[in-house]
Amino acid sequence: MFDIELLTFLKVVIGPLLLAAGLAYGIVKYRQRGRATKALTEETTRDLYRKGAQQERVEESPPLAPTVEIRPKARTDPAANQNHKR
Repeated sequence: MFDIELLTFLKVVIGPLLLAAGLAYGIVKYRQRGRATKALTEETTRDLYRKGAQQERVEESPPLAPTVEIRPKARTDPAANQNHKR
């Protein structure tokens, strides 16, 4: 199959090189952003933080009133009750 030395070479040399290439690509792309993209990113980030803070306030606040299920009373027919008593 594969030689142990080849697998070690791949792990020790090729792996870190691929990682470094990926990091370099990401850094270059991040630095090439224009002003419009930077402004949009900042605005979106502020909105996300604002929504997160609002959600936390909603989750932490107690409910306004306990939830109570109201069921209508069953109507009874007085004539039917009188027939059963006789």
